[in-house]
Amino acid sequence: MELIKHGNNEETKTISLNRIKVRELYITPNKPVLTDYMVPVKYVKEANDAGYWVITKEDDSTWYSYDNRKWANAMIMDDLVVEGNIKVTNENKLSLVGRKVTTTGSMFVWIPRYAAVASGSSYEVEFLYSSSNYYIDENYDRKNISNLSGYELPQGLADSIPGFWISKFVADTKSQNASNGNIGAQANWNVISQLSKSIYGNLSTVSNIWITSSNYSSTGNVYGVFDLTSNGLGTDSASSDLRPTITP
Repeated sequence: MELIKHGNNEETKTISLNRIKVRELYITPNKPVLTDYMVPVKYVKEANDAGYWVITKEDDSTWYSYDNRKWANAMIMDDLVVEGNIKVTNENKLSLVGRKVTTTGSMFVWIPRYAAVASGSSYEVEFLYSSSNYYIDENYDRKNISNLSGYELPQGLADSIPGFWISKFVADTKSQNASNGNIGAQANWNVISQLSKSIYGNLSTVSNIWITSSNYSSTGNVYGVFDLTSNGLGTDSASSDLRPTITP
């Protein structure tokens, strides 16, 4: 305890202060880590159910919400243009927040570090803190995932990384050029499929199809990874579905 004196012209008071140890703040899922050439984007939905993407910023509290199946999306500044025919660059991107995207750049979706265990046809998921194997319990304490029976990191998250970006669509030339790696088809499928088949993704393989019967989203909405094949989220038949990734 410390004692300090506070005075004015009329009286002097002695005030006691207790030293309080501040608990480290643990936040999961891990915040998306953008590279210099990436711009965060969010979807604006209109009354007629149409919508469009706009430029946002990292500290926008509405950019993503995994609890609400709203995964973080970002675009690469390759061909990214906003209303007014303005090409987005590192120098002007903050001044363009809120502008409607008219020509999209390559799109990527953030996959935070997590561990999962099968539960019938779905998965129980625990997001992991930073690049560790620790989850945050109900008391906001760190606990090793080994304390939870059966939980394992999917193959694509085995390295010590906080997460990675994966191409929103099946690989094209633009997204391939923008990436700094690939994960193999099986690892790719495991990472997307397990998170998709949790409360954070599209638990239904039928009712929440995005766009057409052949284009499936991992979240059942516009925020997920698109073009998932084989009944949407059913099997590991994505053998030809090699998607570029960006690891921060």
